Amino acid sequence: MDVTARWAQEDCEFNEQYQAPAYVLFDSCKAYAKKYENYDLTMTEFGRAMGKKYKRIRINSVTYYLGLRIRNKTQLELDEDKKSAYKSIDFNIEDI
Repeated sequence: MDVTARWAQEDCEFNEQYQAPAYVLFDSCKAYAKKYENYDLTMTEFGRAMGKKYKRIRINSVTYYLGLRIRNKTQLELDEDKKSAYKSIDFNIEDI
């Protein structure tokens, strides 16, 4: 499974009625690739991978992918992200 597939599985939700601008999806996927894979994803790689799986349309010079959108994180997931960030810092949060 490539990085775009893993990102989509973890950070997106799917419905035939959803659509999202390519640049929004790319920014999210690029951040995911950098954080979890230590990989610098290019727009070309992203576009090729997405084009194999999702239909795209252009509206007023903006490319949209159909059938997915960025998933909204729950408060629990946001709290977990904060905990992960603090684990990478060399201090005890209770000392603050």
